[in-house]
Amino acid sequence: MSYNDSDIFPTNIFFDPLLLPQWHRISGHNVIEVLIDGNDYLKSYIKTLDREIAMDQSIEHKNLVKKLLDTLRGFGWCVVSFYNEDSEVPYRVFNPNLKEDWIKETETIEDKEGTIERIKRIGCKFVWHDDLGNIYRERCFFEDQIDEKTGEITNAKSYFLIWEKGNGRQKRYLHPDTVFALSDLDLGTLTSAIAAHQVKATLEITAVKPFFLHFIYGQECTTTQSDKVRNQMGYVGPNAGFAAKRSVVDEIKKIENADIPNSILALDKLAQGFANMTRLPLAFFLGERQKGGLSETGDDSDEGDITNRKEEILSRFEEICGEILSLELGIVIDKDIYEKQRKEVEAKNEEKLLEKSIEVEETTEKK
Repeated sequence: MSYNDSDIFPTNIFFDPLLLPQWHRISGHNVIEVLIDGNDYLKSYIKTLDREIAMDQSIEHKNLVKKLLDTLRGFGWCVVSFYNEDSEVPYRVFNPNLKEDWIKETETIEDKEGTIERIKRIGCKFVWHDDLGNIYRERCFFEDQIDEKTGEITNAKSYFLIWEKGNGRQKRYLHPDTVFALSDLDLGTLTSAIAAHQVKATLEITAVKPFFLHFIYGQECTTTQSDKVRNQMGYVGPNAGFAAKRSVVDEIKKIENADIPNSILALDKLAQGFANMTRLPLAFFLGERQKGGLSETGDDSDEGDITNRKEEILSRFEEICGEILSLELGIVIDKDIYEKQRKEVEAKNEEKLLEKSIEVEETTEKK
Protein backbone atom coordinates (compact mmCIF):
# COMPACT_ATOMS: atom_id res chain seq x y z
CA MET A 1 0.00 0.00 0.00
CA SER A 2 1.24 3.47 -0.93
CA TYR A 3 0.61 6.74 0.89
CA ASN A 4 0.62 10.11 -0.84
CA ASP A 5 0.94 12.24 2.27
CA SER A 6 3.89 12.92 4.53
CA ASP A 7 2.05 12.31 7.82
CA ILE A 8 3.53 8.86 8.22
CA PHE A 9 7.08 9.07 9.51
CA PRO A 10 9.18 6.03 10.43
CA THR A 11 10.01 6.45 14.11
CA ASN A 12 11.68 4.26 16.71
CA ILE A 13 10.86 5.23 20.30
CA PHE A 14 11.41 3.30 23.52
CA PHE A 15 8.18 3.27 25.49
CA ASP A 16 8.81 3.32 29.21
CA PRO A 17 6.54 0.67 30.82
CA LEU A 18 5.76 3.10 33.63
CA LEU A 19 4.04 5.38 31.11
CA LEU A 20 1.74 2.72 29.71
CA PRO A 21 -1.90 3.00 30.80
CA GLN A 22 -1.87 -0.15 32.95
CA TRP A 23 0.76 1.35 35.25
CA HIS A 24 -1.55 4.24 36.04
CA ARG A 25 -3.99 1.86 37.70
CA ILE A 26 -2.38 2.10 41.10
CA SER A 27 -4.91 -0.15 42.84
CA GLY A 28 -2.72 -3.25 42.35
CA HIS A 29 0.21 -4.30 44.54
CA ASN A 30 2.15 -5.46 41.48
CA VAL A 31 1.85 -1.94 40.06
CA ILE A 32 3.15 -0.42 43.31
CA GLU A 33 6.11 -2.80 43.18
CA VAL A 34 7.00 -1.75 39.63
CA LEU A 35 6.59 1.93 40.50
CA ILE A 36 8.90 1.66 43.53
CA ASP A 37 11.54 -0.08 41.41
CA GLY A 38 11.25 2.07 38.30
CA ASN A 39 10.15 5.53 39.42
CA ASP A 40 13.12 7.69 40.42
CA TYR A 41 11.24 9.56 43.12
CA LEU A 42 9.45 6.61 44.71
CA LYS A 43 12.60 4.49 44.66
CA SER A 44 14.50 7.23 46.49
CA TYR A 45 11.66 7.84 48.93
CA ILE A 46 11.24 4.16 49.82
CA LYS A 47 14.33 2.10 49.02
CA THR A 48 17.12 4.67 49.31
CA LEU A 49 15.76 6.10 52.55
CA ASP A 50 15.18 2.62 54.02
CA ARG A 51 18.70 1.51 53.13
CA GLU A 52 20.20 4.52 54.88
CA ILE A 53 18.08 3.88 57.97
CA ALA A 54 19.12 0.22 58.09
CA MET A 55 22.81 1.06 57.55
CA ASP A 56 22.70 3.62 60.38
CA GLN A 57 21.93 0.81 62.85
CA SER A 58 24.82 -1.07 64.50
CA ILE A 59 23.10 -4.44 64.38
CA GLU A 60 23.13 -7.73 62.51
CA HIS A 61 20.48 -8.62 59.94
CA LYS A 62 20.41 -5.15 58.40
CA ASN A 63 19.04 -6.66 55.19
CA LEU A 64 16.00 -7.90 57.10
CA VAL A 65 15.42 -4.44 58.56
CA LYS A 66 15.61 -2.91 55.07
CA LYS A 67 13.30 -5.52 53.56
CA LEU A 68 10.73 -5.06 56.32
CA LEU A 69 10.87 -1.30 55.88
CA ASP A 70 10.54 -1.55 52.09
CA THR A 71 7.55 -3.89 52.32
CA LEU A 72 5.71 -2.13 55.13
CA ARG A 73 6.20 1.39 53.76
CA GLY A 74 5.48 0.32 50.18
CA PHE A 75 2.53 -2.05 50.64
CA GLY A 76 1.24 -1.28 54.14
CA TRP A 77 1.48 -4.84 55.50
CA CYS A 78 3.49 -8.04 55.37
CA VAL A 79 3.97 -11.35 57.16
CA VAL A 80 7.38 -12.45 58.46
CA SER A 81 8.25 -16.01 59.47
CA PHE A 82 11.32 -17.14 61.43
CA TYR A 83 12.76 -20.64 61.08
CA ASN A 84 15.05 -22.90 63.07
CA GLU A 85 18.80 -23.20 62.59
CA ASP A 86 18.44 -26.15 60.18
CA SER A 87 16.48 -24.08 57.68
CA GLU A 88 18.07 -22.84 54.47
CA VAL A 89 17.02 -19.30 55.35
CA PRO A 90 16.58 -17.95 58.90
CA TYR A 91 13.53 -15.88 57.99
CA ARG A 92 11.29 -14.92 55.12
CA VAL A 93 9.27 -11.76 54.50
CA PHE A 94 6.05 -12.33 52.56
CA ASN A 95 4.70 -9.29 50.72
CA PRO A 96 1.08 -8.96 49.51
CA ASN A 97 2.03 -9.95 45.96
CA LEU A 98 2.70 -13.49 47.22
CA LYS A 99 -0.65 -13.82 48.98
CA GLU A 100 -2.87 -16.64 47.78
CA ASP A 101 -5.67 -16.39 50.33
CA TRP A 102 -6.38 -15.63 53.98
CA ILE A 103 -6.80 -18.46 56.47
CA LYS A 104 -10.05 -17.79 58.33
CA GLU A 105 -12.22 -19.25 61.02
CA THR A 106 -15.56 -18.35 62.54
CA GLU A 107 -15.84 -17.23 66.14
CA THR A 108 -18.89 -16.69 68.32
CA ILE A 109 -19.10 -13.45 70.28
CA GLU A 110 -21.60 -11.65 72.45
CA ASP A 111 -22.68 -8.08 71.72
CA LYS A 112 -25.71 -5.85 72.32
CA GLU A 113 -27.77 -7.81 69.79
CA GLY A 114 -26.94 -11.15 71.41
CA THR A 115 -24.80 -14.02 70.19
CA ILE A 116 -23.39 -13.58 66.67
CA GLU A 117 -20.81 -15.33 64.49
CA ARG A 118 -17.96 -13.36 63.04
CA ILE A 119 -15.16 -14.27 60.60
CA LYS A 120 -11.64 -14.01 62.03
CA ARG A 121 -8.34 -13.85 60.15
CA ILE A 122 -5.93 -16.39 61.71
CA GLY A 123 -3.30 -16.74 58.99
CA CYS A 124 -2.39 -16.40 55.33
CA LYS A 125 -1.44 -18.71 52.47
CA PHE A 126 1.48 -17.62 50.28
CA VAL A 127 2.79 -19.01 47.00
CA TRP A 128 5.95 -18.17 45.06
CA HIS A 129 8.17 -19.61 42.31
CA ASP A 130 11.89 -20.00 41.83
CA ASP A 131 13.91 -19.62 38.61
CA LEU A 132 13.57 -23.34 37.82
CA GLY A 133 9.79 -23.26 37.85
CA ASN A 134 9.35 -24.89 41.25
CA ILE A 135 6.25 -23.77 43.16
CA TYR A 136 6.42 -23.23 46.91
CA ARG A 137 3.48 -22.80 49.23
CA GLU A 138 3.45 -21.84 52.88
CA ARG A 139 0.69 -21.52 55.44
CA CYS A 140 1.52 -18.81 57.97
CA PHE A 141 -0.51 -18.72 61.18
CA PHE A 142 -0.55 -15.69 63.44
CA GLU A 143 -0.47 -17.88 66.58
CA ASP A 144 1.45 -21.07 67.39
CA GLN A 145 -0.35 -24.17 66.14
CA ILE A 146 -0.23 -26.84 68.85
CA ASP A 147 -0.95 -30.55 68.48
CA GLU A 148 -3.77 -31.36 70.91
CA LYS A 149 -2.43 -34.87 71.63
CA THR A 150 1.29 -34.18 72.10
CA GLY A 151 1.16 -30.53 73.06
CA GLU A 152 4.00 -29.82 70.64
CA ILE A 153 4.11 -26.83 68.30
CA THR A 154 3.38 -28.05 64.77
CA ASN A 155 3.54 -24.64 63.09
CA ALA A 156 5.41 -21.76 64.72
CA LYS A 157 3.81 -18.35 64.88
CA SER A 158 4.30 -15.91 62.01
CA TYR A 159 3.91 -12.18 62.52
CA PHE A 160 1.26 -10.14 60.73
CA LEU A 161 2.65 -6.60 60.57
CA ILE A 162 0.80 -3.41 59.60
CA TRP A 163 2.45 -0.03 58.98
CA GLU A 164 -0.68 1.97 59.82
CA LYS A 165 -4.13 0.56 60.48
CA GLY A 166 -6.97 1.58 58.17
CA ASN A 167 -10.35 2.78 59.37
CA GLY A 168 -12.41 0.05 57.69
CA ARG A 169 -12.95 1.98 54.47
CA GLN A 170 -11.04 1.46 51.23
CA LYS A 171 -9.08 4.47 50.03
CA ARG A 172 -10.43 5.60 46.66
CA TYR A 173 -8.37 4.48 43.66
CA LEU A 174 -6.04 2.45 45.92
CA HIS A 175 -5.84 -1.25 46.77
CA PRO A 176 -8.67 -2.90 48.77
CA ASP A 177 -6.12 -3.71 51.48
CA THR A 178 -6.30 -0.05 52.53
CA VAL A 179 -9.42 -1.12 54.43
CA PHE A 180 -7.14 -2.57 57.13
CA ALA A 181 -3.60 -1.37 56.28
CA LEU A 182 -2.12 1.90 55.00
CA SER A 183 1.35 2.37 53.57
CA ASP A 184 3.61 5.41 53.29
CA LEU A 185 2.37 5.89 49.71
CA ASP A 186 -0.96 7.69 49.61
CA LEU A 187 -2.82 8.84 46.50
CA GLY A 188 -1.13 12.25 46.44
CA THR A 189 2.37 10.80 46.68
CA LEU A 190 1.76 8.26 43.93
CA THR A 191 0.12 10.64 41.45
CA SER A 192 2.80 13.28 42.08
CA ALA A 193 5.59 10.78 41.42
CA ILE A 194 3.87 9.49 38.26
CA ALA A 195 3.35 13.02 36.92
CA ALA A 196 7.03 13.87 37.48
CA HIS A 197 8.05 10.61 35.80
CA GLN A 198 5.91 11.39 32.74
CA VAL A 199 7.55 14.79 32.29
CA LYS A 200 11.01 13.28 32.83
CA ALA A 201 10.35 10.61 30.18
CA THR A 202 9.10 13.27 27.73
CA LEU A 203 12.26 15.25 28.33
CA GLU A 204 14.45 12.19 27.74
CA ILE A 205 12.70 11.28 24.49
CA THR A 206 12.72 14.83 23.10
CA ALA A 207 16.35 15.34 24.12
CA VAL A 208 17.37 12.27 22.13
CA LYS A 209 15.52 13.64 19.09
CA PRO A 210 15.49 17.42 19.72
CA PHE A 211 14.19 18.29 16.24
CA PHE A 212 12.75 16.73 13.11
CA LEU A 213 13.04 17.56 9.42
CA HIS A 214 9.94 18.85 7.68
CA PHE A 215 10.02 18.54 3.90
CA ILE A 216 7.64 19.51 1.12
CA TYR A 217 7.27 17.40 -2.01
CA GLY A 218 7.86 19.12 -5.34
CA GLN A 219 5.04 19.30 -7.85
CA GLU A 220 6.64 16.66 -10.04
CA CYS A 221 6.93 14.13 -7.22
CA THR A 222 5.33 10.78 -8.04
CA THR A 223 3.96 8.21 -5.59
CA THR A 224 6.96 5.95 -6.19
CA GLN A 225 9.39 8.80 -5.54
CA SER A 226 7.60 9.88 -2.33
CA ASP A 227 7.73 6.28 -1.06
CA LYS A 228 11.47 6.14 -1.71
CA VAL A 229 12.05 9.48 0.04
CA ARG A 230 9.99 8.35 3.01
CA ASN A 231 11.99 5.14 3.30
CA GLN A 232 15.26 7.07 3.12
CA MET A 233 14.08 9.49 5.80
CA GLY A 234 13.80 6.56 8.17
CA TYR A 235 17.59 6.39 8.25
CA VAL A 236 18.13 10.06 8.99
CA GLY A 237 19.97 10.61 12.26
CA PRO A 238 22.79 12.65 13.79
CA ASN A 239 25.35 11.01 11.49
CA ALA A 240 23.26 10.33 8.40
CA GLY A 241 21.36 12.15 5.71
CA PHE A 242 19.63 11.48 2.42
CA ALA A 243 19.86 12.73 -1.14
CA ALA A 244 17.09 13.50 -3.61
CA LYS A 245 16.46 15.66 -6.65
CA ARG A 246 15.21 19.20 -6.16
CA SER A 247 12.08 18.27 -8.08
CA VAL A 248 11.32 15.71 -5.35
CA VAL A 249 12.24 17.75 -2.27
CA ASP A 250 11.59 21.43 -2.77
CA GLU A 251 12.35 22.60 0.74
CA ILE A 252 13.67 21.16 4.00
CA LYS A 253 13.07 22.83 7.36
CA LYS A 254 14.36 21.95 10.79
CA ILE A 255 11.64 22.34 13.41
CA GLU A 256 12.97 22.63 16.97
CA ASN A 257 11.21 20.70 19.70
CA ALA A 258 9.86 23.30 22.12
CA ASP A 259 9.00 20.65 24.71
CA ILE A 260 12.52 20.55 26.14
CA PRO A 261 12.65 23.90 27.99
CA ASN A 262 9.01 23.53 29.03
CA SER A 263 9.67 20.02 30.34
CA ILE A 264 12.67 21.20 32.36
CA LEU A 265 10.59 23.87 34.09
CA ALA A 266 7.70 21.48 34.70
CA LEU A 267 10.01 18.78 36.08
CA ASP A 268 11.62 21.21 38.51
CA LYS A 269 8.22 22.24 39.86
CA LEU A 270 6.89 18.69 40.11
CA ALA A 271 10.07 17.41 41.76
CA GLN A 272 9.92 20.21 44.33
CA GLY A 273 6.26 19.43 44.98
CA PHE A 274 7.05 15.76 45.55
CA ALA A 275 9.88 16.70 47.92
CA ASN A 276 7.54 18.96 49.91
CA MET A 277 4.92 16.23 50.06
CA THR A 278 7.37 13.70 51.49
CA ARG A 279 8.92 16.29 53.84
CA LEU A 280 12.36 15.68 52.40
CA PRO A 281 14.67 18.24 50.76
CA LEU A 282 14.81 18.25 46.98
CA ALA A 283 18.55 17.63 47.26
CA PHE A 284 17.81 14.15 48.65
CA PHE A 285 16.21 13.13 45.34
CA LEU A 286 18.91 14.88 43.29
CA GLY A 287 21.74 13.30 45.29
CA GLU A 288 23.30 16.68 46.12
CA ARG A 289 22.76 17.66 49.73
CA GLN A 290 23.44 21.29 50.55
CA LYS A 291 25.62 22.20 53.51
CA GLY A 292 24.88 24.79 56.14
CA GLY A 293 25.37 25.38 59.84
CA LEU A 294 28.50 26.45 61.69
CA SER A 295 31.83 26.02 59.93
CA GLU A 296 32.92 22.51 58.98
CA THR A 297 31.41 20.91 62.07
CA GLY A 298 27.96 22.36 61.51
CA ASP A 299 25.03 20.11 60.78
CA ASP A 300 24.05 20.04 57.11
CA SER A 301 20.80 21.91 56.59
CA ASP A 302 19.49 19.21 54.25
CA GLU A 303 20.83 16.44 56.45
CA GLY A 304 18.85 17.88 59.34
CA ASP A 305 15.57 17.54 57.42
CA ILE A 306 16.49 14.04 56.25
CA THR A 307 17.42 13.02 59.78
CA ASN A 308 14.06 14.22 61.08
CA ARG A 309 12.23 12.07 58.52
CA LYS A 310 14.44 9.08 59.25
CA GLU A 311 13.77 9.47 62.96
CA GLU A 312 10.02 9.48 62.40
CA ILE A 313 10.16 6.35 60.21
CA LEU A 314 12.53 4.52 62.57
CA SER A 315 10.33 5.30 65.57
CA ARG A 316 7.31 3.79 63.83
CA PHE A 317 9.33 0.77 62.69
CA GLU A 318 10.66 0.11 66.19
CA GLU A 319 7.13 0.31 67.55
CA ILE A 320 5.98 -2.35 65.06
CA CYS A 321 9.00 -4.65 64.84
CA GLY A 322 11.29 -3.86 67.77
CA GLU A 323 9.92 -6.47 70.19
CA ILE A 324 9.70 -9.12 67.45
CA LEU A 325 13.32 -8.66 66.30
CA SER A 326 14.54 -8.72 69.88
CA LEU A 327 12.60 -11.91 70.66
CA GLU A 328 13.41 -13.85 67.49
CA LEU A 329 16.93 -12.64 66.63
CA GLY A 330 18.17 -10.95 69.77
CA ILE A 331 18.81 -7.62 68.04
CA VAL A 332 17.78 -4.28 69.47
CA ILE A 333 16.81 -1.31 67.28
CA ASP A 334 18.42 1.90 68.51
CA LYS A 335 15.51 4.30 68.04
CA ASP A 336 17.46 7.14 69.72
CA ILE A 337 20.38 7.00 67.29
CA TYR A 338 19.49 10.26 65.53
CA GLU A 339 19.02 12.14 68.80
CA LYS A 340 22.50 10.95 69.79
CA GLN A 341 23.86 12.21 66.48
CA ARG A 342 22.30 15.62 67.09
CA LYS A 343 23.87 15.85 70.52
CA GLU A 344 27.28 14.94 69.09
CA VAL A 345 26.94 17.66 66.46
CA GLU A 346 25.84 20.19 69.08
CA ALA A 347 28.80 19.27 71.28
CA LYS A 348 31.20 19.75 68.36
CA ASN A 349 29.60 23.08 67.53
CA GLU A 350 29.96 24.27 71.12
CA GLU A 351 33.57 23.13 71.18
CA LYS A 352 34.25 24.96 67.93
CA LEU A 353 32.60 28.15 69.23
CA LEU A 354 34.63 27.92 72.44
CA GLU A 355 37.87 27.58 70.48
CA LYS A 356 36.98 30.63 68.38
CA SER A 357 36.09 32.61 71.50
CA ILE A 358 39.46 31.78 73.09
CA GLU A 359 41.28 32.78 69.89
CA VAL A 360 39.47 36.14 69.87
CA GLU A 361 40.33 36.78 73.53
CA GLU A 362 43.99 35.93 73.01
CA THR A 363 44.16 38.21 69.97
CA THR A 364 42.54 41.05 71.95
CA GLU A 365 44.97 40.65 74.87
CA LYS A 366 47.97 40.78 72.55
CA LYS A 367 46.74 44.07 71.13
